[in-house]
Amino acid sequence: MTLSFTTHWRDELPDFYTSLSPTPLDNARLIWRNAPLAQQLGVPDALFAPESGAGVWGGEALLPGMSPLAQVYSGHQFGARAGQLGDGRGILLGEQQLADGRRYDWHLKGAGLTPYSRMGTAAPCCARRSGKVWRRRRCTLWGSRRRAPRRW
Repeated sequence: MTLSFTTHWRDELPDFYTSLSPTPLDNARLIWRNAPLAQQLGVPDALFAPESGAGVWGGEALLPGMSPLAQVYSGHQFGARAGQLGDGRGILLGEQQLADGRRYDWHLKGAGLTPYSRMGTAAPCCARRSGKVWRRRRCTLWGSRRRAPRRW
């Protein structure tokens, strides 16, 4: 199966993003992967091979058809209109199009500064990010379709 990416967001919402590539991480390495999801999406095992470094997952490479961007949006935050908001440290790498028409966003967290960053480091610590992954994974295993709560 060949991975196929679309540019739906880029094509249909030209005023709601800034094009930019992720900032590669120094000495990055992959420490965990969601094997069932990778299989469902048809992600080849070669993308997880230790000899390839962190590759796409560490911001070192892009796959054919990926067109990275930081999303900008508006909304309410803490009960008040917040004006312009956006991805401060996350980058949408691409939208994978499956054969049945479903699309999945490949979004890289901690991908570097964007025009919407609040001038932090833009590199979340592994412990905080992995906790979020494990909570979501636990909810999936329990059969929940909702997002995991922030705190247990």
